[in-house]
Amino acid sequence: MRVSKQWTDEGRTARKSVSGLPKCDVSSRRQTPGLPGAVFQQDNARPHVAKTVKSYLDSQQVQLLPWPAYSPDMSPIEHEWDIVGRRIARDLRPVASTDELWLRIQTIWNTLPQTDIKNVFNSMPRRVAALIAARGGHTKY
Repeated sequence: MRVSKQWTDEGRTARKSVSGLPKCDVSSRRQTPGLPGAVFQQDNARPHVAKTVKSYLDSQQVQLLPWPAYSPDMSPIEHEWDIVGRRIARDLRPVASTDELWLRIQTIWNTLPQTDIKNVFNSMPRRVAALIAARGGHTKY
């Protein structure tokens, strides 16, 4: 799980991403009953577009949703994770273990106001319109 936005070199980050994919069970979701034709969505963050990740997803025949090159703002989940990350950063208590950090993240996630989540989803038509107007480039979002 990414809490900070510090990146390592592309190769090392890519290896971490690929090794994390089976834990998320991406390949079995492709064949999950009740989800025929499911499409996997991810933004174009460097770890996601690394050659090793692309190769792995291709080898697993995972269908990807096409995504504009510079538009992480189009992923509603990124905004929610941003809120979680900012709340974690404000908590100055030292974290004793990975388990403790995970518990803090879960607590924050479980208490996100539904109105905030709804507002992000309700803003999607405006975001899409802005992205189209910007021809896939940077938007104010």
